Amino acid sequence: MADTDMTKSYYLPPSMQVADWEDRVDMKRLRRDRLARVQTALTKADVDGILLLKPENFRYATAGVGMEVAWWLTEYGVVPRQGTPYFYPTGGDMQRAQLTMPWLEGNVKPAKNLDEVGARRQTLADMAVQEMIEDIKRAGLKGTRVAVDLFNYPVMKALEKLNVEVVDGEPIMVEARIIKSQDEIALLRMAAAINDAAMYHAFYEVMRPGVRETDVTAALISKARQLGCTGASDALRGFASAGEHVNPYYRVIGGTDKILQPGELMVIDSHLAFMGYHVDYTRTYVVSGKPTQQARDLYKRNYEYLYRGIEKARPGNTTADVAAEWNEPSDWSRHTLDFGHGIGATGHEAPWVTPQAKNDPRVLEVGMVMAFETYKGGGLGIASRIEEDAIITENGPEIISKIHHDPKLLD
Repeated sequence: MADTDMTKSYYLPPSMQVADWEDRVDMKRLRRDRLARVQTALTKADVDGILLLKPENFRYATAGVGMEVAWWLTEYGVVPRQGTPYFYPTGGDMQRAQLTMPWLEGNVKPAKNLDEVGARRQTLADMAVQEMIEDIKRAGLKGTRVAVDLFNYPVMKALEKLNVEVVDGEPIMVEARIIKSQDEIALLRMAAAINDAAMYHAFYEVMRPGVRETDVTAALISKARQLGCTGASDALRGFASAGEHVNPYYRVIGGTDKILQPGELMVIDSHLAFMGYHVDYTRTYVVSGKPTQQARDLYKRNYEYLYRGIEKARPGNTTADVAAEWNEPSDWSRHTLDFGHGIGATGHEAPWVTPQAKNDPRVLEVGMVMAFETYKGGGLGIASRIEEDAIITENGPEIISKIHHDPKLLD
């Protein structure tokens, strides 16, 4: 499945440092390309600009980073259809942002708290929206037709007061983000390399009888942080399930205090990010000893089932072509855990592979990066959960989730 053409530019190495002797991620090019894609999408949608309230969107367009998801709606961004975007951080980040983000050419202003719930809630929204519309007008635009990526009632009321026509901004950002550049793919490769190492540490150096699910996920998160994983809580988490928690499937972030026992199966669904780019994949391992033949047979069947879908993830095919390979009614109806999704600025984004894909198929294109996951249960405590991340290349899907499968289950 790997694309072995060594001339392709997306083979930038997964490295964290800069080098003068090798082409690596170019952050200036990354920011320039992302802004260009957003402004192209705005032009296509015929809007003057977009108000970005979602952290993943204003980071994508402005490279602005502050409190992220810790305090939603206390920082935001604006992108006019032309010209330089604006970043509005919290007061505590103002000086740092002004000093260290020269690409914004001074377009850094203190945010109003759009998460306010007191008497000034609407007043603050009115002030913030007035300022954002004026900033769009400074780019030589009318500011009468504007997109917003997240519904917020006070913001919508403020736009209504200004007689601004509002357009749904999330589809605009989806179109901008759905195809990844060479630099974005290199960052996703780096995130995957970190995830591989963290999962290896969790499974091979920590997982054993007597430890808890929480101990395993704590080790995974600690190793990921040591290796450079960045981001707030949504960018670093693991679902850990063992024994009777794999079927029926427990999806508790961080796991529970259940103690692992010999012969049990353990599932880790690890989701982390590097420089704002997220990966998300899953493995099932045996805690110790030998698995039952039932567990081995189930894992092999699920592995083959998963890869039938992944093989269809080729340019020109659609999300419906992938979904058609995962058509066993019991799996769809009981678990709804056989699906695919994009990864990038978030861990779950377009394109989506779901049972509904046949009604609204999306053509797959080179440069999309996706996660594909399936689940099969075989009785209490017996299950197989597998997830792979892949780049859609000219030659088909290239798997970047390289942590191996447990040879006790798949040999």
